[in-house]
Amino acid sequence: MSNDLFSISWLSVFIVVILIAFIGNSIIILAILRDRSMHTSTYFYIINVNIADILLVLSCVPERVAEIFHPNDGFYLGMFTCYLLPFLQQVSVHAALGFLLILTVHRCYLAGVPRCLQRTLIHRQIRNHYQTMCLIWIFAIIINLPLFTLTTYEKNSNATMNSTTNISEFVSGPSCDTEARELWSRTYLILLLVFTYLITGFFLIIIYGQVIRIILNSKKLANRINSNKRNNNDEDYQFVSRQTTNQRNNYFEAPPRSSLSSPQTIASNRLQQQSSKSSSPISIMIPMETTNSHSAQHLQVIVMLFVVILLYIVLLLPYRLLNLLFIVYNELFQQNFMKEVLFKWLLNTVRLLVFLNCALQPVIYLIISSRLRQTVLKFLRSCWRRYYCHWRCSLSMSPEQHQKADQRVIQAYLCQRYKNINEQ
Repeated sequence: MSNDLFSISWLSVFIVVILIAFIGNSIIILAILRDRSMHTSTYFYIINVNIADILLVLSCVPERVAEIFHPNDGFYLGMFTCYLLPFLQQVSVHAALGFLLILTVHRCYLAGVPRCLQRTLIHRQIRNHYQTMCLIWIFAIIINLPLFTLTTYEKNSNATMNSTTNISEFVSGPSCDTEARELWSRTYLILLLVFTYLITGFFLIIIYGQVIRIILNSKKLANRINSNKRNNNDEDYQFVSRQTTNQRNNYFEAPPRSSLSSPQTIASNRLQQQSSKSSSPISIMIPMETTNSHSAQHLQVIVMLFVVILLYIVLLLPYRLLNLLFIVYNELFQQNFMKEVLFKWLLNTVRLLVFLNCALQPVIYLIISSRLRQTVLKFLRSCWRRYYCHWRCSLSMSPEQHQKADQRVIQAYLCQRYKNINEQ
C-alpha cells in the first residue's frame, strides 16, 4: 500500500507539471502562428523549441502511467513502444538544444559570436529558417539512430514457487533495456554527451557572457553621456543634426533692404527664399523612446534566451548524467548499491527536473518578452470571445434556429467561393 501511495503521489505531481508544460507550450505556438507580424525566423525557432518540449513530455507519459499498473512486473507497453520512446526522448532533447544554439547565433551575431562563425553563408542559412529547421530535425534524428541497436526487448520467463500449493509457476515479464556493453556503444554515448551537451552549453554561456558584458558597458557609456548633458530637453528628444538647424536659421535670415532696391529685386529675393525653404534639409526631432523600442525588444529576446538556456543546462544535466551512468554501468544499478526507496526518489526527482524545464520555458517567455506577452493575451482574448459568444448563442437559440443559422453560413461560404472562382 505504501508503494502504491508513493507511485500515485509522484504520478499526480508529474501529471500537473506535464499539463502545465503541454498547455503553456501549445498556447505559445498557437499565439505566434495566429499573429502574422511574428512570423519571423526568431519566433519560428522558438516554436520548434516548444514542439520539442511537447514531444519530450508526451513521450515520457506512457512509462509513468505504466508504473502505476505494473510497478515491478516489467515493460508491458510492447516492443514498438520500447524502441520508440527512448529515441523520441533523445531526439527532442537534442533538437531543442540545436534550436537554442541557432537562436543564439542568430540574435547575438555581431556581439558575441566568434569571428569564425561570422560568415555570410552561415548568416544567410540561419535566416532561411524553413531549411534550417528541417536540417536540425534531420540531424537530431541521425545522431540518435544508434539507440535502436542499444535497445533490447525481451520476454523473460521466471519460475516462481507458490507458497500455498508448492507448485512452480512461470511468470512472463517483458523487459526493455538500453545498455552499452561494447566499447563502441560506450564511446558513442560519451561523445554524444560531451559534444552535444557540455561543449554546446559552455559555448552558449561564453557567447551570452560576452553579450551581457557589451550591454553593461554600453549602459555605462549611455549614463555617462546623459550626465554630461546640460539641457533637460535633450534627454527626451534626439536631434538629427544640430549644425543643420543653425545653418538653416542663418541661411534664412532676411537680407537688409536698401533704399536703392527695386521692386523687381525684392520679388526675386522672395522667390529665392521660398525655393530654398522647400529644398533645404529639415531638422527632425525623434523621441528617444521610439528609437530605443527596437533595441529594447532585441535585448528582451537575448535575456529570455539566456535564462532559457541556463535553465536547460542546469535542469537537464542530472538527467543526462544519470542516463549515461545507467546505460554504461547498468550492472551497478542491478547490484542494489543503494536502497530502493532512495533510488526511486532520486530517479523521480531527476525526471521532475526535466518536466520542470519544459513547464518553465513558456512562463519565462511571457515574463521577459513584452511582445510575446501581448500576443498571447490577444490570442486568449479572441478565444474567450469566440467560445463565450458561441456558448451564449447556443443557449439562447432553439434547434430550428441553429439549423437555419448553419444553412446561412453554408450559403455564404458557397457564394464567396463561387465569387472567388469567377474572379480567377
